[in-house]
Amino acid sequence: MRTSALLTAIVTTTSCLTGLVCAKPVNVVMIVADDLGYADLGVTGNTDFKTPHLDSIAQQGTRFTQFYVTAAVCSPSRAGFLTGQYQQRFGHDNNGSGPPPFGLPLDQVIMPQHFKAAGYATGMVGKWHLGEGPGMHPMDRGFDAFVGHLGGGHSFFKPEDPAKDLILDGREKANWNGYLTTYFGERSVEFIRKHADEPFFLYLSFNAPHTPMHPRESDMPNLTHIETERRRKYASMMIAMDEAVGMVLDELKSKGIHDNTMVVFFSDNGGPQPGDPSVNGSNNRPLRSGKAKTYEGGLRVPMLMRLPGVVPAGATYDKPVISLDLLPTFMAGIGRTPIDGTNLDGVNLLPFIRGEVEGRPHERLYWRLGASMALIEGDHKLLWPSREGGLPDDPDRTDFSRVELYNLASDPSERNNLAKSQPERVERMKQAWLDWDKTLAKPLWGTWADRQKKAAPKAPAAPPQPVPAN
Repeated sequence: MRTSALLTAIVTTTSCLTGLVCAKPVNVVMIVADDLGYADLGVTGNTDFKTPHLDSIAQQGTRFTQFYVTAAVCSPSRAGFLTGQYQQRFGHDNNGSGPPPFGLPLDQVIMPQHFKAAGYATGMVGKWHLGEGPGMHPMDRGFDAFVGHLGGGHSFFKPEDPAKDLILDGREKANWNGYLTTYFGERSVEFIRKHADEPFFLYLSFNAPHTPMHPRESDMPNLTHIETERRRKYASMMIAMDEAVGMVLDELKSKGIHDNTMVVFFSDNGGPQPGDPSVNGSNNRPLRSGKAKTYEGGLRVPMLMRLPGVVPAGATYDKPVISLDLLPTFMAGIGRTPIDGTNLDGVNLLPFIRGEVEGRPHERLYWRLGASMALIEGDHKLLWPSREGGLPDDPDRTDFSRVELYNLASDPSERNNLAKSQPERVERMKQAWLDWDKTLAKPLWGTWADRQKKAAPKAPAAPPQPVPAN
């Protein structure tokens, strides 16, 4: 069910019960990692390297153990959480890059625009990956300031070839050096320092720990206990990201605004696994598979949220929630409502995590990615998986002969397929997914199969066009 702005307005009073939100405006810092493994934080069980600053967000707030993103690849995931809608409603199903037709449709209202309407300063640092054409720059979409790259990836060190240095400061090329993750942390600190005396929203969108695997050489001697070289490089990239998060948290404390700033951290999708060209050494255990797949390893990611006095400290929340919930939760946290006429698929999570509302925030959660589909209803998950090693052609969506059914409460690793033993549940959930699918737009850039066909040569002399990288 789509959550209307009216319903969001009704529950915004929750955050004012503490007196904090009403007494002093709440800032929001949303930090997003790129291709992070589910088990790669200290608070999710990692022991290969330390993430003390990220762990502190969980220790001072709430860790969501069953938090999902709306897509198992970068761009559609970001389109989902920035709009608060399933991105398939407006056809942003797939990854892409470059000028139109690729890009988040201009008629969609996104997160910074809601904050701007509430009187907030808005800034973005890092990876955009939502279009590079006219009108698609972040500063055309509600951000007052932007430092980062418009495409899906960038070297972590300044490229020798100036043409490959795509980091922008506003609309001009940035003058930067050093390590990109650290630079993003430094520029985030600058934004906070500049706006510490007014309410602000900061979207810090790291490209770490996505490939290319560019570690800091200074970290490597301390990581010899890690077995594989790729995992050691990954560890260095994660340590750098944790340190950059620490810069942000320290600046909030320095400016005396730590206690009235909501900080959220999550990943845009799960870590890529062997066989994926973007494999980065991430660890999704105990979840199955990873990026680009609708198994848990592709869709379930770590999520941490803190806001003293509002978000319970040192807590975990175990019911299924989704990145679509962030926008209405942020609006509730600052005591405002979304822009009139905005339809949202997410819900305000604050009354649920505070124990003021019982039950599950969602009756069902849905996914559609190329040939893959998934649906969660209660403890059960129905999915049509893509073939291992790639994204297949779209199937006949009325043919569910390959569906799989799992009980996530008892089998989060999705090993015991219950589809044959529970045909009635499969049929009910299948119909629910088909009913949802009928409400969606067609993919704007075609299906994965369409893109493969476009990439094929038209004639022997014509070179193939590359499929955009994740």
